[in-house]
Amino acid sequence: TTVVAFSSCAGTARPAAESASGTIAGTNISWSFDKDTTALILEGSGEIPNFESSTAVPWYNARHGVKKLQLSEGITAIGDYAFYYLPVLEEIVLPTTTTSFGKYSFAFCSALTSFSVPEGVTSIGDSCFEGCAALKTVFVPHTTTSIGQRAFLSCGALEDAIIMAQITEIKSEQYGNMYIKDA
Repeated sequence: TTVVAFSSCAGTARPAAESASGTIAGTNISWSFDKDTTALILEGSGEIPNFESSTAVPWYNARHGVKKLQLSEGITAIGDYAFYYLPVLEEIVLPTTTTSFGKYSFAFCSALTSFSVPEGVTSIGDSCFEGCAALKTVFVPHTTTSIGQRAFLSCGALEDAIIMAQITEIKSEQYGNMYIKDA
């Protein structure tokens, strides 16, 4: 006879994220999380690489404490899963040097209410903002030429989406429950 017991996690408080810092292997990018300011700051130059999953990012243990994300000038790309499931993230400050967002890069950041894609970003990956349930406003500039599938899926609070992008194709499930109408 095998007995399996499960302990409920519902209702239990998450431990406070501790301050931490490090570098992203193989890059010129360092990161730091300050539990007092609740800011995750990445500095350096080059691309934040693709990660295999959200658990592979070096700041994984801080994810429940990050309310502000700030990237320095010189960071050119945000890789897959880089900022997946930062559930209390409210503010994102990105540099003008960023040109692309990978798949699931900001997915399930459920406290994020508004986001403006910086000028110069040409591509937004599949499921980039999927599950950002509190996202009310989004702006995508004319420099964006590619928006992946399910990019804004399950963004149920979305009220204002201004998409200036020069997209040649709208892929299935790109916007999920968002309506697109001609101006």
